[in-house]
Amino acid sequence: MKPHAHPWRRAATGAVLAALLVGMAPAAGHAKSAPSKAESIAVQARAAYDAAQFERSLDLYLAAYRADSKQVAWLYAAARAAHLANKLDRAEELYLQALRDPGLATDLAEKAREHLQSIATRRAELRAEEAEALQKSGLYQEAAEVWRSAAALQPGRAIYLCRAARAAKLARQRDQAIRDYQTCRDRAPVGSTDRAEAERALAELERERPKDSAPAAERPAKPKSETADPPDPGQAAKPLDTPGLAAPATPTAPEAPAAEASTGHWAVLGGGAALVLAGLGTLAWAWGDEQDLNGTLAQRTDGRILGISYSEAQRQQASINLRYGVGWTAAGLGGVALGLGTWLALQGPTGRVTLVPTGPASVGVALRF
Repeated sequence: MKPHAHPWRRAATGAVLAALLVGMAPAAGHAKSAPSKAESIAVQARAAYDAAQFERSLDLYLAAYRADSKQVAWLYAAARAAHLANKLDRAEELYLQALRDPGLATDLAEKAREHLQSIATRRAELRAEEAEALQKSGLYQEAAEVWRSAAALQPGRAIYLCRAARAAKLARQRDQAIRDYQTCRDRAPVGSTDRAEAERALAELERERPKDSAPAAERPAKPKSETADPPDPGQAAKPLDTPGLAAPATPTAPEAPAAEASTGHWAVLGGGAALVLAGLGTLAWAWGDEQDLNGTLAQRTDGRILGISYSEAQRQQASINLRYGVGWTAAGLGGVALGLGTWLALQGPTGRVTLVPTGPASVGVALRF
């Protein structure tokens, strides 16, 4: 009987194993469903990314990551899609979330940090564009504040602080302009155009310091009229009261035009020389800035200009052209004044030139032919 029992037992065992495999089949199929679903969503996300449908790619990559959170690369891909869709805040949030995950690959972590830096750069550029618009509208104080916020977003761009200083100067905030220029100079690398611009501006502000006290410097002109004119009526009144002293008053009358003539040609010569020097200085300033701008524009990588935006280059070129015009005009007027002063000096004290007060701190030259 035992030889016949062995085939029966083998058949029963086979039936049991078959039943177990049939029972386990749904469980195995369920175990494979979650990863395959996440992968299929990721494939759709990649297709949308390749088609430049970045917002759709963002949503699909996030859905795939939710289905399988172990795939940190999908989270990075979602951040990249948000970045290309110009959703800077969302992209920054996802990049940081991916960086906090220890499972993110090293190369993707490095790229995430680079993209975070580019987001900060783009935000700074947007603030710079806003500052330029405010400055063009004459809102100099507001423009200076926006320039400083751009510098805070991108500390490496010291030029933003120089722009803030220029706006503060236009807003007549001289002390603030000096502080901004000093910070720009300290942040800029030695030998850079930004540092050179800050140093030139600071030197210019130092030269302009005496101009703040110009009214006090011009006050000696007022005592001159006060000391020369008041005694004349007093001295003239006494001879009228004393007939014997009236004669000496006549020789003093011709002396006044001679003094006026001498003072006149020296004043014209001095003014002409000052204009020529100011014009030449402005031309030299414009030429120096033009050389710096040309040097910046020459720094290219793969045909692209580095270190300056197109709008900034246009603004600097317009400023340079304006200074060229002012410099040539001042130098020309100074040359004319020098010629006139020389002619007046050659005429001698003939009494044909008279200085005529035209305001509290200015005079005019009257010629009689």
